[in-house]
Amino acid sequence: MVWKPRFFYDFMGHQMWAEKIFGIHEDELAYKVIGVLVIFVGALIATDLIYSLLTWFFSPVVKGLK
Repeated sequence: MVWKPRFFYDFMGHQMWAEKIFGIHEDELAYKVIGVLVIFVGALIATDLIYSLLTWFFSPVVKGLK
């Protein structure tokens, strides 16, 4: 998605939400940002850090429910 966003644009078409967030005709930028997020989350999963990050992030909510 980051290397060839035009392929994803041609495959999925124009996205109205991307135009609202990134500006007119910036669908390729939206696909690049999504690709970087997928890479980041994948790296967290591969290094087994995702569980620690999620428990730290949601710990105030979980403690408040008890």
